[in-house]
Amino acid sequence: MLPALGFLWVSLYLLVLGSGKFGLDHWLPIFYNWIRSFRWGKPLLWISTALAIVWLLCHAGVQDIRKQIVLIHVKSVDGEKISSMVVRGSDNPLSWQKDHQLKVVIPDSLYTTRLEFYTGYLYTEMKLVRNGEFEFQDADNRILTFDADGTSEVDFIYNQLPKSK
Repeated sequence: MLPALGFLWVSLYLLVLGSGKFGLDHWLPIFYNWIRSFRWGKPLLWISTALAIVWLLCHAGVQDIRKQIVLIHVKSVDGEKISSMVVRGSDNPLSWQKDHQLKVVIPDSLYTTRLEFYTGYLYTEMKLVRNGEFEFQDADNRILTFDADGTSEVDFIYNQLPKSK
C-alpha cells in the first residue's frame, strides 16, 4: 500500500501546485520559439508534428493477429455410452452458447476436431461437453496455450486434467 500512497501524494502535490519549471508545459513554448527562429523552423514544426501524429496512429495499440491451427484429440476412458462429444470455448470459432461437434474416430472412446483461430492471444479457454454435460463441473476451464509455430496438437482425456511434469 505504501507505493500507492506515495503516488497519491506526489500526484496531489502536482495537481495543486503544478509542475513549474520541470514540466513540459514550461519547456515546450521555449523549444517551440527556438525552432521558429530558424528560417525553415515553421515548416519543420508542421512536418514533424504531422509525422509524430501518423506514427502514433499507426502504432497505437495494434495487436498482431495470427492464424492458429489446433488439432484436438479427446479420449473417453470411463466406458460411458456417448451420444455427443462437443467442445465449447471463449474464442471464435468456439462459443459458450454453441456446440462445436467432434468427429468420431472410435465410437464411445476417441474423438477429434481441427480448429482455426485468428487471434492475437497466446491461449484460449475451453471445456468439453459429453452428452450435454460439461466436464469439470464448478471448476476452471481448460487453458489451451498456442504453439509459437501456429500449429498445436493436444490430447485430452474427458474430465481429467493433464498430469504435471
